[in-house]
Amino acid sequence: MIASSPTPTLLLTIVLVGLATYAIRASLFVWPTATSSPRVQRVLRRVPAAILPVLVVSTLNASTPTELPVRTLAALAAAAVAWRTHNVTATLAVGMAALWLMSA
Repeated sequence: MIASSPTPTLLLTIVLVGLATYAIRASLFVWPTATSSPRVQRVLRRVPAAILPVLVVSTLNASTPTELPVRTLAALAAAAVAWRTHNVTATLAVGMAALWLMSA
């Protein structure tokens, strides 16, 4: 199967997302006092929990029909760990281990 070349729209999207990511990271160096407020600290503590479901759903959405049951079971295992432990690291570890073991 021959891969098609990327479209200009795709390349522009990749560049813009990269620049936005860099701008967000650079802003922490430009305005370091902005991250020291208690309100910002509370918001930043919630970021991993907000991003994890987006990553899981997008992965499930991009699955082929043969991969979907395995990925769904791994996601459910990770969700159970997240619900019980409230620990992002444990959730990622269990989800990745479940996916690895069921894919083997």
